[in-house]
Amino acid sequence: MDTTVLHATMAAVAEGRIPEDAVELDRLARDIVAAAGTSTQTLAVIVAVRREQMDNTPQWLRWAAEELGLSGSYLHHLRKVGDMLLHLATAGSVAAQHYRRVFPLAYNRLIVLARLRGDEIAAFLRANPNLEGRSREELRCLVDAWQGLAKEDRRSRQPSLPGLDLFLDFAERNEDKAAEIFTAAAATPERAEMCVKTGFRLVAGALANYKAAPAEHLEKLAQIRADLVDELTELDAAIAAAHEQL
Repeated sequence: MDTTVLHATMAAVAEGRIPEDAVELDRLARDIVAAAGTSTQTLAVIVAVRREQMDNTPQWLRWAAEELGLSGSYLHHLRKVGDMLLHLATAGSVAAQHYRRVFPLAYNRLIVLARLRGDEIAAFLRANPNLEGRSREELRCLVDAWQGLAKEDRRSRQPSLPGLDLFLDFAERNEDKAAEIFTAAAATPERAEMCVKTGFRLVAGALANYKAAPAEHLEKLAQIRADLVDELTELDAAIAAAHEQL
């Protein structure tokens, strides 16, 4: 694939200068399909690598916005998929085989796999050798089943809190659409305030468990801190924009 020719031809089509030669059109279509097949996966890996290379989250967020026009939940989902792929690519020769196996999967399936922890993903892939032909819903069921024991353990230890198990299971099954669903659920100022208050309490409760054994959960605490910094950076940007409008 000659990417220079591909980009030039795509730019011409975007301007309304459409080739008429059938051979050229067929070649263009094949090249686009070939590039599109792994473009999102490649972007996810790049996003994750660039985050590792940068000193802090705000710098990474600026890079993503300025260089790629990416922000918000899509950017963070890309990073999550990229982190998963990087883990497989760098965890030894066996894991690298899994990397080559899952890399071509559609992005909406990789999002489902990214629900698994880094130390779970290779074992899950070994236990499920025929993922390539699975639908997204079938893959979700497999991941749900894999995590089922952990869920049952969690429920057995959890005090009664009506609806929480249903909410958590729904959130896990719909992780790739979570931002859209939760934004719609908190669409009014009153609902937004209730969600923020409840969300803070849930986060505080979850963090209390991690902070009780920080050495055991060091990597997780670092990831949570990075995610919170991301949110604070976006809040700062929103506040600054509001001040400019006053």
